[in-house]
Amino acid sequence: MKITTKKTNRQNDKLHNLSQHLIEVVYYLLIGITPLIVYLKIIPVDQKYLKYWFSPTVFDFFSYYKSVFIIGLFFLLLVLGFYSLIKNFELKKSLSTLRSDKLIVFTILYFLFIVISTVFSNYRDIALLGFYERREGMLVLIAYLAFFITLYYKQPNPIFLKRVMLVIILSALIICFIGIFQFFRLNFFNSELGKYLILPEQYSSLASQLKFPKIKAFSTLYNSNNLAHFTAMLLPIFLIIAIFKKNTKYFIILMSVALILYITLVASRGKGGWFSFAFILTTLSDILVYYKNWFLLNRLLFIILCFMAMFLAMNFSSNGLIKSKPNAASPFSPPENSKFIEENDSFYKKYGHLLTYRVGTWINSLEMSGESILLGSGPDTFAITYKDHLPESRRTKILVDKPHNIYIQNLINIGGLGLLSFLVMMITVFYRSFKYIVAKGINNDESIFVLALTLGALGYLLAGMFYDSTVHVSPTFWVFFGLCASLTRSLAKN
Repeated sequence: MKITTKKTNRQNDKLHNLSQHLIEVVYYLLIGITPLIVYLKIIPVDQKYLKYWFSPTVFDFFSYYKSVFIIGLFFLLLVLGFYSLIKNFELKKSLSTLRSDKLIVFTILYFLFIVISTVFSNYRDIALLGFYERREGMLVLIAYLAFFITLYYKQPNPIFLKRVMLVIILSALIICFIGIFQFFRLNFFNSELGKYLILPEQYSSLASQLKFPKIKAFSTLYNSNNLAHFTAMLLPIFLIIAIFKKNTKYFIILMSVALILYITLVASRGKGGWFSFAFILTTLSDILVYYKNWFLLNRLLFIILCFMAMFLAMNFSSNGLIKSKPNAASPFSPPENSKFIEENDSFYKKYGHLLTYRVGTWINSLEMSGESILLGSGPDTFAITYKDHLPESRRTKILVDKPHNIYIQNLINIGGLGLLSFLVMMITVFYRSFKYIVAKGINNDESIFVLALTLGALGYLLAGMFYDSTVHVSPTFWVFFGLCASLTRSLAKN
């Protein structure tokens, strides 16, 4: 009897270890593969949504299959996570922490507002699966929270952390090199190999017609805004880890990664990303001054000078292209479906010089937000809500499917209470990170990693003042945000 019990326990331990390993694999796939997915899906536009789109057919290269992949990983994580909880009898213990952990409470509230806004949405099908060429509906948003919560409870070990960083380095380098070559007129997706990889066999006849624009860096992330958002998040992480590295070999490797990310950020011409990174550099400088670490401060200042020189060199070599106004629309659209603004649109002309029409969109969105103070119109329904509620005098033929602001996006789609829950989640983790760094200083690897993750997440949220949550960038954010929350979880009771 005892022998049988021991054998059963060993088998159970193997199954538990296997499930834990598979959970880690889910995260490697999420951050390593998701951003790289580019594959054509042709989708007919539903008759009732034709007035909200600019053609009867959607040629979606960048968003549809990313969304499908995220949802697939989400369901796999649910199965593995449920097994792990039941097997270790941790469900009761985990539930008992809800009352004392503010972060979990507000995460659950955010989850509930996402679900409720979907249930009561007038566009439930869009709210569930997402809008055309965006695909960030309820299922995807819940998946983000599941990835976050699982990491929060997982307490990741050093081996897992190193592998996560290695995976994101490899993925980011592929994204960066594709984007940099695009900036210098060499678009991989215009090559025969590129077209072969992104076109299903039944659409191979489209290869001769498929031409992506030159001198426009968007890589695999749909548009230049997303590329700027992605690099604004990752650049602080690798820059900070590199600066604190004493080992020369690792410093050179990590600084090389940071430099490539910076070149990509410049190539994207995303001013929101530049603003975010400048703020992070200022914050990091203040931290080093506070701790009186003059050696690292001098190292940082030298790196900043190198970055400035690189910016000037790239701007000169491109004949001032970097400072010009980028077009962040979809990189591929049939010519007859081009988006444009009418000449008599005085409202957008008035604000057109301010952040590429963002201010006009923000003003319109905030003016119509009174109806979403409590409950929003549903995830990813902004395009519909915006057009339906926009005054006739301000309507144009331009497709506005996003507000270019994460916070307004949450306000309109999820509602004011959902936005509040989201903000409290962010503030809670940042406050814990601040306490953690103050308590432990920045003299060990773990606290340096917490600082890097915190400023990387802050980079994402600052750039989010000008960009949106998307399936291209947000999955990586929620993973790093989850790691940051997990490493500082010990402060939850305080």
